Amino acid sequence: GAIIGPLDKDKVADLKMINKRTIPVIALNKIEGTNHNIFSFSLNPEAELTQLASLAWLKGHQNVLILSPKTLYGERLATHFANTWQQLGGTVLDVESYTANQTDYSSPIKKVLNLDQSNNRFKTLRNRLNLNINFEERRRQDANFIFLIASPREGRLIKPQLRFFRAAKLPVYSTSKIYSAKPNKAADTDLNGIYFCDMPSLIDPNDDKTLDANKLTHHWPSLNGSYQRLFRLGLDAYQLIPHLNRLNTNSFARLSGETGILSIGQDKNINRQLSCATFTNGASTTTGLAPQLEKTNTIQMIRKPSSSPTNSKTTPL
Repeated sequence: GAIIGPLDKDKVADLKMINKRTIPVIALNKIEGTNHNIFSFSLNPEAELTQLASLAWLKGHQNVLILSPKTLYGERLATHFANTWQQLGGTVLDVESYTANQTDYSSPIKKVLNLDQSNNRFKTLRNRLNLNINFEERRRQDANFIFLIASPREGRLIKPQLRFFRAAKLPVYSTSKIYSAKPNKAADTDLNGIYFCDMPSLIDPNDDKTLDANKLTHHWPSLNGSYQRLFRLGLDAYQLIPHLNRLNTNSFARLSGETGILSIGQDKNINRQLSCATFTNGASTTTGLAPQLEKTNTIQMIRKPSSSPTNSKTTPL
């Protein structure tokens, strides 16, 4: 048997003060450091972003533009993605933030795409020549993709505005929060082309499981968004109990769960290998498992970029 919980981060931290723990505990939040008989199982967004960055890197991208909400959460994730991307050997060209709950995001979009500089060059040239010149805005050409941190609402507004500002061909990668966790083709058509990584049971609800979260949640029709993900976290915690010893003693052992392919690291963290997807015709379409590579130099060797990165580091992912 095992104890599942608590969920609150402060309560989880209190567990470390208990010296004698004969029963394994699956704590539903992140714990720093190795702890005897306490396993940390959480929806850690940083771990998700590491897999997303690995996916973008293996697709051959080099230079990223980051667009994030002007919040502590947005700043935290933008910083983590930027650091991870630089460790992989990539380049962060620019980071811009936007104010959430707006309808017009043209200002931060124009800044991150350098359209403001394009306008300024035009005005300078027009004033110097004193001529009526035809002008067409031109976005920066050195970016390979955009990393966007956004809710479904913001994403449905920002993606079409990126297209309007001539960035339709610039790939966009986002966090799992871009997906509402419920199919909505009419609304999610505006998210077409965005890549993200999420729980396999949300991306591919037809995938057969021993305990099907989709069948269980029909009793709670209002269960959506983050609650859908928390529900699956609890379900996997329950399914982990008989497998804890096997996963803990064998670094190659895996368990296919609702939240991902599960394994246990030396730090007692329960790791989740996610599935990745893209929006096609308003629906999430799986593209395969997220990369799970242990070191950045391994990723670099596999990708073999055309130009050798100068800021590469050998850092565990």
